[in-house]
Amino acid sequence: MKLDCMQEAIAVTTEIQEELFQEMGLYASFSVVDPSFGLTCLGKVNLTYENDQDLMIQFYKFVATEEMVCDEAEHGPDEFAERMDSQQKLQEQ
Repeated sequence: MKLDCMQEAIAVTTEIQEELFQEMGLYASFSVVDPSFGLTCLGKVNLTYENDQDLMIQFYKFVATEEMVCDEAEHGPDEFAERMDSQQKLQEQ
């Protein structure tokens, strides 16, 4: 069951990322961003820049923020706040 939830979360995140790349392509005057190319590049960041500690820290902060925003959008502000409170309590134990 937990694996299914993780796979669903990954699928939702990937779908949102694709939508973001599509929007960037529609509104960017300088170029069109192909969603599959953008996703491929995101998947290679940790391999390409594994020795750049500062960049990797910033990248994973971005990923964590993205996941939180997706969770809040999916669950709504009230349920999201409850989930965050529950996680905080678990971390304090």
